[in-house]
Amino acid sequence: MSEALPLFEKYGFRATVAVPVNAKKVVVPPNTSVLSLDTWKDYCAKKGHELAAHGLSHVPLPSLSDEQIQKELKESKEKTNATTLIYPGGAFDKRVKEISSQYFSAARTTKRGWENLPPKDFFALNTFNASRNNFSVLKWNLWALKAYWGNKWLIETYHHVNQANELHSVQLHSLESHLRFIRHLPVRFATIAEVASTYQTK
Repeated sequence: MSEALPLFEKYGFRATVAVPVNAKKVVVPPNTSVLSLDTWKDYCAKKGHELAAHGLSHVPLPSLSDEQIQKELKESKEKTNATTLIYPGGAFDKRVKEISSQYFSAARTTKRGWENLPPKDFFALNTFNASRNNFSVLKWNLWALKAYWGNKWLIETYHHVNQANELHSVQLHSLESHLRFIRHLPVRFATIAEVASTYQTK
């Protein structure tokens, strides 16, 4: 929160933030502080970001029984007031999708790719997942241009910023260069909930 989200705000972006209800029980990189769900709720409400559900303790949903999935999603929905689900670990199957649709309007996976507008399946949304190994400003700028030229929806996923030993981390200065570039593209910038609302009410 202290580095990445203020950067998004600087360039006028609203992010979709995924937070497990029991975030403090999730394994995190060393020397990383874990904020409470209430702190995230207050911050997102104040700054205009979307708070998405991410389960209770980041357990892969396909490994659970139907009853356990219901509990994970029902309670995370109630505690976050979210309309979007980010599958913990990106894991889902047909059963998980069906139960998710009882509580949410959309769900994001970790499958790589652009999305159509409107998406073919709001409960299997693709994304580009940033990591130390795949993030370069030039490459991600080109992916953004491809989305623009092809009238596609590009969902970008970031886990950590400036965590040197963390695979899913990008450098703050690189992220800023990318955000500065896409801010000047003549496209709509929206949260997952906003896109879902646009197409599901038509």
